[in-house]
Parts: sequence; C-alpha cells; structure tokens
Amino acid sequence: MEKHYVLDIQHAGKAFARLQMFTPWAADHLQQARALFPAAQGYQLHISQVKERRIVYQSGTNGITVLGDALELEPYHDAREVEQ
Repeated sequence: MEKHYVLDIQHAGKAFARLQMFTPWAADHLQQARALFPAAQGYQLHISQVKERRIVYQSGTNGITVLGDALELEPYHDAREVEQ
C-alpha cells in the first residue's frame, strides 16, 4: 500500500499551511518536503501518516463529482529520528 502524508506547518507558532502528499512517491519525497520548511527559519512541522482516506462522490450523467473526503491520520515517526 502506498504511504501518504499530511504536514501541518506552523511559522512562528501560528498556522501557516497544510501540505497533503497523495502521490505514489510521497514517501520518497518526504525529506524534500521537510527541507522546504526549516526550523532554523522559524517553521515547526507536525507530520501525520494517512491511515485511511474516505472519499464521498456522486456519479451522474456528467461524470463523477467528488463531494468530499475524510482522512484518518496517525502520528508519523521517522525510524531514522528514533535511532538518534
């Protein structure tokens, strides 16, 4: 199963952005995403792994319309960080 991530980003203690990584190569690019928001510049990251994603959609004569989605998240702990 592919791994997907959500990065909640704060800057100077205030909400800044939420980055959702739903690409097949998300796990490979997680470090690159972290590097975009360095702690030395005042960013704080909280990384979650998507445990489950539910999508609500409607199918009609005009095709499929996504009505919404819900994510079940769990904290992400990088094995390399735990070892340090």
